[in-house]
Formats: sequence, structure tokens, C-alpha cells
Amino acid sequence: MKPGLLDLCGAMDDDVLKTGLYPRRQDEVSSPPDSATLTPEPSSGFRTVEDECSWLISPDGLTDWRLELSYEAYVESYGDTPVRDRAKTVMKSIEEDYASQYGSEYESPGKSTWGDRATVFYMPGGAPEGSEYSVIMRKKGVVCELSYKPVENGAEADEEAFQAQADPAARALSDEIHFLLPD
Repeated sequence: MKPGLLDLCGAMDDDVLKTGLYPRRQDEVSSPPDSATLTPEPSSGFRTVEDECSWLISPDGLTDWRLELSYEAYVESYGDTPVRDRAKTVMKSIEEDYASQYGSEYESPGKSTWGDRATVFYMPGGAPEGSEYSVIMRKKGVVCELSYKPVENGAEADEEAFQAQADPAARALSDEIHFLLPD
């Protein structure tokens, strides 16, 4: 894969957020860092592409939610560890972080159409921070985190409302990764 092709934030802009969500990008739009273009090249044993991006969206046209995407893609391995194995290890670590922060009772499997594996953490409202819905998804050698939460402190949204927004985003990311990265 040529440097610059894997831009999941751009894919969200182009494929998911051009609908009626009234998206407003909150970060600076730029090309994601690709370790193949860095000098000197990092010695992690993998070619990586990483990025973070965020938007304000209004699913109902009235209430603002913050949508955050971060991802780490292991594009190719320079050693003995396959990129998929590295992604599995990273995903497990992220899941453990979420479970220790929020409790495993808020954890459930994601949809089968969300990558090779997905885990959902839904924290219902009641806390001062309000409700939050996070998807940790792995597809090939890529691990993505999608987080949705109402902007207003203490605001609540039910799990079905969050899932309705996460589903097209996770499917679009999975498709983008499928077409860009080799098996």
C-alpha cells in the first residue's frame, strides 16, 4: 500500500458523515502519519499508520454529540510477528483498559459486521459525565476506537440511539480497511 492511502478520518468524512448528522470537524485535517515516510524510520518492527480525529454531530438535529475516532494500523511487519497478531494484542490491551475504567458489566460483543472482532462499552447516564458508547474494532491489522457521547455534561442517550450511529460508521471503516489492506 502506498503511503497516504489509509486515511480512516477522511473515509468517515467522505462515506459516513455527509448524511444528515450535521458534522463539524473539530481537529485539524491532515494526512495521517505513516511510518514509511518518517526519517529515520521507527524501529517498532512494523509499518504503522495512526491518526485521531473528532467531530460534533447532531443525530436528531438538536442535540450535539462528540464523535471521536482513533486508530492504529499495522500495515506490514518487518519481523516475525504478523500484523494481525500485533493488532489482536493491541485490541486486548485497549479492552482491558476500558474494562478496568468502566467495569466489565458494561462490555458486550459488537456486531459481526464490524470488522473481524468488535467490543462495545456502553456506560449509561447517571454520572456527571453522562452516557457514553465506545466501539473497539479490529479488522486485519487495524485497531479502531469509536466513541460517542453527548456534549452536554450529564446528558443521556440510550444504547440503541448510540448503536444506530455507530453501525454505519463501523461498517464503513471495516469496508475501507478491507479494500485497502492486503490479507
